[in-house]
This record gives sequence, C-alpha cells and structure tokens, in this order.
Amino acid sequence: MEDSRKKMWDFWYNHNEYQKQRNESVEYIHSNIFYFILDCYTNEFDFLSENIESFAGYSVKEFNIDVLIDNIHEDDQEFVANCERLSIDYQNTLFYDEHFKYSYSYSFRFNTRDKGCLVFNLSYEALEVNNQGYLAKSLVRVKVEELAPDYRVDRLFSIYDKTNAISINFNNINKLTKREREILDLINKGLTSAEIANKLFLSKMTVDTHRRNILYKTDSSNFIDLLNKIKTI
Repeated sequence: MEDSRKKMWDFWYNHNEYQKQRNESVEYIHSNIFYFILDCYTNEFDFLSENIESFAGYSVKEFNIDVLIDNIHEDDQEFVANCERLSIDYQNTLFYDEHFKYSYSYSFRFNTRDKGCLVFNLSYEALEVNNQGYLAKSLVRVKVEELAPDYRVDRLFSIYDKTNAISINFNNINKLTKREREILDLINKGLTSAEIANKLFLSKMTVDTHRRNILYKTDSSNFIDLLNKIKTI
C-alpha cells in the first residue's frame, strides 16, 4: 500500500491506539447481553459471545444449542418450543428480502450451571437467506436479567415489522395468505384498491375480493379495526 494511502487508512488498521483510549476495566459495554449466530440448518453456532460463561456457567466450547434447550426452565419448555414453531411457520411464508423485514422475540427462564435461574430475553432476525429464499442464518441477541422474587412469566411472542415500525399480533396476521398480507401492507401505507391493483398487476375486482377476505378472516368490521388488531403497541 502506498505511504499516502496507508496514512489515510491508519485509523482502520491501528486498532491498538484507539483501544488505549477506552476504559480497560470495562470488558463489555452491554454487560448483560450476549450474542450468537445460529446456522438454521446445522443448529450450530457460527459465533458465540465470549461472555456466555459469565451468564450460563458454560464456556464457549461447552455451550451449544442442546445446552440452551436442555436448561430452559421446565415450565417454559412448551412455551419456547411453540414460539419457535410459530416463527418457523411464519418464516416459511416469506421469500428472500422479506426475511430481513422482521425480528422475533420472547422471554424464558434459564437454569444456569452456577448462578441459579436467570431470565433470558431473546430476540433474533435474519442474517442470511439461502438461494431458495429460506432463512439460513439468524443473529440472536439475549438480554439477561436476574430472576426477581415477584417475577411474572411473560407468555408473549412478538413479531416486529422493522419496515413499518410496528409489532404484529401473530394470531391475526397468521390467518392471511402471503398475497393478502402484501395487500394489507399496501393498505396500511394508504394506497387505494386501484393503486394496489396497478402496483401488483391485478384487477381492481381481484383486490376488492382480497380486501373482503382479509376482513372476514380477521373478524374485522373495517380496516381501521383490523389495523388496530394487528398493532400490539
């Protein structure tokens, strides 16, 4: 690399100089959070935060998906399994870039090796999609909390639409087909039936039929009612 160019990019390569400026006593900025990258086909971690041992009591080499599942509190096992089943069912209706639109979250109790039971608030989103349009890898973020004496189990499974900045009521949205969700999204953006028909290369009559079916499936009197049902915030 030429000297002038090397000097220009010195900040990029000379990490040690910048690290000296940080407080060496702080190992992690978010000390109550760890991350992992999950391969959705092998169920193996491509990456796992080194601070996992401070939470779970297992080293990076020891901690894997089986350890995670086996140590979910027995009263939360069915709930977590159902959350994962629902998310997979929903993800299998998505294609390619649609996966990157959503994040998924839920909480459960985890039995650590040496610190008793902690609360894991887990959320994840698509990191990589395969050539067939299915989710291949996900980035998972886990915020860890102490289990308070008055802790109340939260049985909420949330799907967050990052594009429209809304949380989705899964029970309502899951009743709709991919095309109906597409039309609902455009309705939410303020498009008329004629504009939707033009955008999706459909007839206005077809769009109107989809609109009626959407209201019927979600037991809604109108789209204002439906949009209020879908938004959980």
